[in-house]
Amino acid sequence: MRFINCLPVIVLVLFTVACKRGPKGPDDRDQFLGTYAATDRCSFDTTSYVLIIEKVGSANEVQFEGDGLYDIGYIIKGLVTGSKLVIPIQQISISTTPPIHYEFTGQGALNGSELKLDYTVITVQDGLVINEDSCLTTCVK
Repeated sequence: MRFINCLPVIVLVLFTVACKRGPKGPDDRDQFLGTYAATDRCSFDTTSYVLIIEKVGSANEVQFEGDGLYDIGYIIKGLVTGSKLVIPIQQISISTTPPIHYEFTGQGALNGSELKLDYTVITVQDGLVINEDSCLTTCVK
């Protein structure tokens, strides 16, 4: 009779042990991490700078540091899936008087030690779009 009373507890313990996650696989972000020599070919000019990619936050989040994407010195975040990278829409305030911010969005792919990014930067002042710059960037480790 005692065994039957303990049966729900035994089943719960076995279920909990069976449902525990095993070791995680490789982190897709690892292949993107490091220091790159970046060259932006944008609508208005070409710029070269140092771009550093580091892990941050969630399981698939990275951030662009160093001189920063677009050579602005601000941190921009990206999301990694496999060898692809997405730059979700994000705003970076660059001035409070007058209020001006950049809106970044884009995507990229890693092929060996070369990362290619295709992104857009929209400049917004007082709620109005005053500039849109499209960039193709080649980054080499």
